[in-house]
Amino acid sequence: MAKFKVGDRVRALNSYGNEFTRGKEYEITAINRHSVSVALDDKGSTENGWGEENFELIETKWVPKVGDRVRLVKDGRSTTGAVGKLATIKAWSNGSFVDNGEYLLDIDPPVTYSTAATPANFTRATVDCFELVAAEFKIEAGRFYRTRDGEKIGPMKQDDGFLYSGGWHYGTDGHCGYRGGDTFMRTEHDLIAEWVDEPAVAASNDNVSGSNFRVGDQVIAINSGYGATVGRKYTVTKVEKLEASGAFWVWLDGLVGWSTDGNLPEVDFIPAAAPVPTPTNSAIVCLIENGQPKPSDRPYVHADEGAASKEASRLASVHKGKQFGVYVLTQTVSEEKVYAHEWQRLAIKGDKIPAIKALKAANDLTLKGAKDAVEHWLATAA
Repeated sequence: MAKFKVGDRVRALNSYGNEFTRGKEYEITAINRHSVSVALDDKGSTENGWGEENFELIETKWVPKVGDRVRLVKDGRSTTGAVGKLATIKAWSNGSFVDNGEYLLDIDPPVTYSTAATPANFTRATVDCFELVAAEFKIEAGRFYRTRDGEKIGPMKQDDGFLYSGGWHYGTDGHCGYRGGDTFMRTEHDLIAEWVDEPAVAASNDNVSGSNFRVGDQVIAINSGYGATVGRKYTVTKVEKLEASGAFWVWLDGLVGWSTDGNLPEVDFIPAAAPVPTPTNSAIVCLIENGQPKPSDRPYVHADEGAASKEASRLASVHKGKQFGVYVLTQTVSEEKVYAHEWQRLAIKGDKIPAIKALKAANDLTLKGAKDAVEHWLATAA
């Protein structure tokens, strides 16, 4: 499947005559499935197909998510004097990460600012109150990096205390320029991130909506064509929907007379007979680092251990060197939680206003103080 779609903004990685220029931005106006090429719209020029390897997708605007590291550029609702502090975006008690347009920030210690929150390290903040903190990285010899203007630089080589590539010298922090005595000048070619060639891995259950098949399915050909043999079993390696006609194609592994990218219309196949699996408990797949499972915020729950094991094997084949584990649900235990105070019992049932009134009366608080306390408790302790 092509890595771009119509309407995407891309940056040229190469130049070709007067057609497109390296570093310049264009818009994708057409995708040719057979040749895996893209067409560009550059100030009204006619459409021409070019290999997608000549372009890279321009990153979209950052959308905050739980776990992001951020820096306060304005005070949140509960803080005064916290500008410049680092914080982590947390989820609210209901699992969402935006509440009335505000994010819940857990500010790094120490508490060197004024706050009306309890505990003092939390605050509500709209997106204009903070900025993303870029992940720290160190330039190392042998690796590739992305410059501020989108160029791929590398592999880096060591040279008398500096690293260099493509005629430019770099410091270990990514600053770029030229050597003049001990002077190291910064330029627009500063390195801002390590270059990653591998595209993001698609979700484990991303088969095209409306298709009868998904990647990994065993199918049997019922019509011949493109080298397929009637009655032979094949494995689906990709499912694609043709936007123009709405028809589906399946891409096959080992298609006779064709490469592993051979494909046929979906209607030319039926599902291969498969044994009925023995019922098992549901399971999830986790990345394992240093012996510890790292599940996603909302992991996909597979129907049984076999399906989860199959997905773990697929992920391991894509991410060489990474370890994935299968975790099976064997038991669930729950018990109704008991709260010590009436305002807590009201709040947890959703009766927020009565809860605020009850807390205010019991502790001689102001209305705002009681409201902030109840909201914070719901967002954290509850």
